[in-house]
Amino acid sequence: MDKSGGCRMFQSYFDGKLHVQFSELLDLGHMIAVPAYGEKYFDMVDRKDFLEKLNLLLKWAWPIPQGNTVANVPRICGN
Repeated sequence: MDKSGGCRMFQSYFDGKLHVQFSELLDLGHMIAVPAYGEKYFDMVDRKDFLEKLNLLLKWAWPIPQGNTVANVPRICGN
């Protein structure tokens, strides 16, 4: 996240060729808040917007692998 609250998720994999994907730029600046003593965080931010963006971030952070992710990987053994 940058100082203005912008966040983008990157993901890559290598299968002989480097593949890079990235998310849309998410504006999280309005969610940077520290509640006063006794105040709740969700009373300060838009709960629906927060949960939608959290859902998107979690989908990028924990992707579901497709196919065999270890097939045809050369193994190098030391002496």
